[in-house]
Amino acid sequence: MEVEEQLTQEEIKKVKKLVENYNISRDYVIGSLHYLAQKVCNFYRIEINDFLSQRRHKYLIRARRDFIHMAKKRTQKNYSDIARFLNKDHTTILHHINKKPSLDVHKIIDE
Repeated sequence: MEVEEQLTQEEIKKVKKLVENYNISRDYVIGSLHYLAQKVCNFYRIEINDFLSQRRHKYLIRARRDFIHMAKKRTQKNYSDIARFLNKDHTTILHHINKKPSLDVHKIIDE
């Protein structure tokens, strides 16, 4: 036995209002810094909190360096924006840009 439920006009208005006000967070848009950071963290199998921490373990530095190279190539963000995201100074970003990335950054995105 098939029962078809129909929405009342009041329910339809509520749904329309919810849909109109729905906004995808810019953090999770493909190409955003947060999206790229999540991709790097997934690739290196590290937590985002560790990635954004002040710790200087070699594996974290490699992940950050690859992230910085990806962010520079794939976004319109400047060094200051990238540094602010990582809670670092812009000269740290310059330092990493002047070094080669640990891996081919295309492998990280394509995975």
